[in-house]
Amino acid sequence: MGAYLVFCEGLMNVVAAHLGKQSLEALERRERLITTLGIEMS
Repeated sequence: MGAYLVFCEGLMNVVAAHLGKQSLEALERRERLITTLGIEMS
């Protein structure tokens, strides 16, 4: 399960980088929200 989550996060980063700056900014906002809510699985 952990490997799947790492794969998905990596895939999202690659797609966001390919789509451009707006996608990267959206991804950064989502990461901040997850951190703020304290729901990230580690």
